[in-house]
Amino acid sequence: MKLPSGQRKNRCKMVGTPGVMLEISKPSSEPAAFDGNGLPVANKEERGLGVQSISAFCMKHGAVCHFEQDDGWFRLRLML
Repeated sequence: MKLPSGQRKNRCKMVGTPGVMLEISKPSSEPAAFDGNGLPVANKEERGLGVQSISAFCMKHGAVCHFEQDDGWFRLRLML
């Protein structure tokens, strides 16, 4: 919500062959902090449940997730 309304958008890309790869990106006006495992660290108490859920899904199903922030975009890549 800190970005002007014209800059708020989400991008979603999906590839289905040979495996499933999903990338979700959103613009970010603030730098993200990452822990030693490369997972984003929540900066507010009520945040971070999504990352925990994604991480648990990956562990259960043998998937890999990667979070990054560059060029003003925050990205999640999930590979099955």
